Amino acid sequence: MSSADTSPISPARFAEALRELSLPTLHLKALEIRNSVLHLRYSNAQLTPYAEGAATTLDAADASAGRPDPDCVEAIRENDAVIARMEERLRIIRDEVEGRGHSWDEFRSKEEVESDQRRADGGVNGTAAQETTTTTTTTTTTTTTNGLAAATAEEERIAGQTTTTAASLHPAWLDGTFQTGTIRNGEIRMDAAPRAQPASQASSAGGGRLSDEELRRAMQERMRDLGHDDDD
Repeated sequence: MSSADTSPISPARFAEALRELSLPTLHLKALEIRNSVLHLRYSNAQLTPYAEGAATTLDAADASAGRPDPDCVEAIRENDAVIARMEERLRIIRDEVEGRGHSWDEFRSKEEVESDQRRADGGVNGTAAQETTTTTTTTTTTTTTNGLAAATAEEERIAGQTTTTAASLHPAWLDGTFQTGTIRNGEIRMDAAPRAQPASQASSAGGGRLSDEELRRAMQERMRDLGHDDDD
């Protein structure tokens, strides 16, 4: 069944489903949709030469005639229809985010940010440059109180984890198997792996387990003490 034959969820139902989602989940949903759009656009770019007849398939008849591949033409048409639906859903997510009183700035993709920067840098006088600086400052102030600042706080509240609990984490969190991170301007930035609390500190703080080296030294001291007792 092609993508055009399916019955996608209506915009109204999609908007209704968003109301129960947390702000971090909305951000991840936007990121997921953008990833799907990028995949479809890449697919279209690969299909375009065949759809235009500039490239040919292995079919000898088509190769000699240089005719467009109708299957590729249809695939691009279907992809474009899906991309249009995806972009509409991004607009619905934005309406939901801003409807909750948050800023969309931190939800923008990297391409959107770079596009805005190019437009801002397109000024030809000092006034345009000054306006760019003012806009950047305002955006920074806004995202401190809105946008993903609130999402980050919610993520931390849900996780209930801080760096002070690193000593009690599973080793997979300490050796890089699992990592946490944040999403800023459409880019994923991974946090550094938390450091395990030194065994000596853990031992002095609450009687934690001794390391192999500490256990060896303790046994040596104990053997020396027993030797002194025998001499007496």
